[in-house]
Amino acid sequence: MGKSTTTPLKHFRMTRTIHPVGQGAFYSEEFFYEKRKSPLCTVVYDCGADKKNKSARNDCIAKIKSNVDLLFVSHFHEDHINGIIDLLANNYCPCTIIIPGVSQCRFVIDLISNYLRTLSLTSASIKFMLLCIPALSSPYKTPVLSNIPTHDQELGSKSRVVGHLKHSIYAIPPSSAYLEIKPSFNWHYDANYTEIDSGKEKDLIKGLSKIIPSLKALISNTKYKDIKWYENILFPEIEACDLSSIKSVYGKVFGERNHNSYSMIVYSYPDDVNLVKEMDCLYTGDIELDSNLEKKITDIKPHYIQVPHHGSINNHKPGIYYRRQIPFISFGTNNTYGHPSAIVLVDIMSICPYGHIVTEDSTTEFKRRFSF
Repeated sequence: MGKSTTTPLKHFRMTRTIHPVGQGAFYSEEFFYEKRKSPLCTVVYDCGADKKNKSARNDCIAKIKSNVDLLFVSHFHEDHINGIIDLLANNYCPCTIIIPGVSQCRFVIDLISNYLRTLSLTSASIKFMLLCIPALSSPYKTPVLSNIPTHDQELGSKSRVVGHLKHSIYAIPPSSAYLEIKPSFNWHYDANYTEIDSGKEKDLIKGLSKIIPSLKALISNTKYKDIKWYENILFPEIEACDLSSIKSVYGKVFGERNHNSYSMIVYSYPDDVNLVKEMDCLYTGDIELDSNLEKKITDIKPHYIQVPHHGSINNHKPGIYYRRQIPFISFGTNNTYGHPSAIVLVDIMSICPYGHIVTEDSTTEFKRRFSF
């Protein structure tokens, strides 16, 4: 593998796309050099959609013609991850995938939640979650990429100068850690959560263990099992359960509200500080904003920002927005969750009039091109 060289910033182009997947999340940044049509590097944040919007999601995935080099996963809910396997299916190069380093209790809670949404333990979201188990089982290592992956001009478009990490999936533990990728552009993946297991998570596992016996081991031991434990022990027990019983336990602990406390944010920005306010973007997933996170975001003042959790009132803090900002909000027009909240829309429109709504309608695609 030859030496890589840093391409001057002024020769780069970047296309940022908010894909119209409806009730879900799929965002991409493609980097180009001079007049080349094929991207040098493609970075993706989440890839999924509600099952009602599967067709729209697949159409958006089909538009990503290049290899995905780097993928950030905000959290493990179905509508954020069920397109990942399809997205990566045609990659000719391994993709570096960054996931939140959640506990096994949190992991199993979302796995069962995804089962309740899909009624299938072989669904795309659960298949992806199983691929993440080795990374979550191993000691956490913070990945570092020294350069943006680029094509070797002498070897052709399908050869890469900058290699990928030996392990394609990395889990970031709960902390204030972040990932920096240089030169030219940075992505900070903020491990913003602090609690491994909240009281509600433990209560939910205790309640579920009465009908899914293998979960009793998680109450005192939160170490990950291997994939066979899931496939041969946990899955048969889940399939033998009455769905209404599982839903009842979830309802008693969490009510109607999803639990997104560990959803991770990514801040994307160029090295050149003079360009930050033109190009930087904060992807928020389904983040639950506390006072510390609200202050962090207001201090950053990102020019582009994803409205958290499809505009849910439960994830809304109007203080994170400012007048010249460009917020974008993704939701499905046929969703049953009440997203977005009218209060959220009114607040955002009154603060920053440049917002953009993205649904499953292809004409709502939000795309911005930058030269730097």
